[in-house]
Amino acid sequence: MMPWGPRWPRALARSTHALLVAAGTLLPWAASSAQGTIARPGEVRVAIVARARDVAVSATGPWQVDERAGSALLVRGDGGEPWRIEPGAAGYASARASSGRLLRVAGDRGDATPYRAGPFVARATAPGALVSVNGKRYRGAVWFVPTDSGILVINALPVDDYLLGVVPHELGTRAVGDLEALKAQAVAARSFALARARERSGRGLPFDLVATEMDQVYGGAGAEHDLATRAVRATAGEVLMVAGKVLAAPYFSACGGRTAEPGEAWAGMQGATWARSVSDRIPGTDRAYCDIAPRAEWRMGFDADDLARALEAVARQRGRRVGERVLDVAVVERSASGRATTVALRTDAGHVELRGAELRSALRGSRGEMVASTAFSVAGSERRGDRLVWLELAGAGHGHGVGMCQWGAIGRARAGQDYRLILRTYYPGATLERID
Repeated sequence: MMPWGPRWPRALARSTHALLVAAGTLLPWAASSAQGTIARPGEVRVAIVARARDVAVSATGPWQVDERAGSALLVRGDGGEPWRIEPGAAGYASARASSGRLLRVAGDRGDATPYRAGPFVARATAPGALVSVNGKRYRGAVWFVPTDSGILVINALPVDDYLLGVVPHELGTRAVGDLEALKAQAVAARSFALARARERSGRGLPFDLVATEMDQVYGGAGAEHDLATRAVRATAGEVLMVAGKVLAAPYFSACGGRTAEPGEAWAGMQGATWARSVSDRIPGTDRAYCDIAPRAEWRMGFDADDLARALEAVARQRGRRVGERVLDVAVVERSASGRATTVALRTDAGHVELRGAELRSALRGSRGEMVASTAFSVAGSERRGDRLVWLELAGAGHGHGVGMCQWGAIGRARAGQDYRLILRTYYPGATLERID
């Protein structure tokens, strides 16, 4: 289960830009050559590997590799030992100045195709066969796009086949009693994927989604699970709509008792009507549906170095110095859902106020882990002189808090609620509709 759910919408733009820079695809070629050829109607394009030096490719049955969209057959095989997709070296600069970049397909016995202009595409040619990339199996076609910094690998496949590899990662391997939660997750993930693909379709990008928590965690065919597959198939074509458009539906791990308003998590989203803060309490009890989450309540500790790194992160974001040492931390304002909306930091350079979401992003533990949620309070601290050398936060829930609470959905399914009611609860301003 993904800890934070889709980072929507501002962090998504930043992460997409970072991946493009890393993959070396911020070039005119991406729009002129890849756009419109990698995916067919009804498919999504998922970036699964970036900056690869070479890529091992094979299949579970008959398969082939073509240049571009089938303009030339390069390799045909029947499974077995993998071949490698390798970027060009000699003559690379001249090729780049003309038709694009160079790739070749090489075998373990020294045999290889000539270098040719990419991209290449690998497809299984028998029913049920799957393409394998670096040992992981994928449905659909796999494209290999040469870039300045290596090979960008993109899986193009029907959106519901993509969901088969998403839902088990996002909600975990579940028992049959959780089926309605899996259906709700399938609808939310389908909505997010289609909305994101539509948003990016006019930007000249060679992909619609990335296979990590930047968008939705996607594990290919190896991640599939029978019950999740049943949920995806049972909800085929169903999406969440707002004002005639598919909603990029956010979701997260656990709310801790109440979900958040969109404006609590993302600046500029105040007044959004498709989601609102809703109680996750079980009627007639003092417990929440998501109390079954492994980290329904939590404590996190941060030492002086962690706090100093947080100040550095804030300084980078704001473009000015905010201090080197933290002297005190206090929550000064909370939202109606109980989350910290304003946090005051007293530093050796003065005072700085952060939105709760800013602090959550900037303050990291020794292993780089984020603050679990903004539903926190200061539980303890230790000083050496006037300097804060230890800070402990205590909180509830896990994630940004907007949209569907995944553990809440599981709890509701176990209580007998169906996926339609679950979705209506967490996305009260959206409608459930079926599209072609």
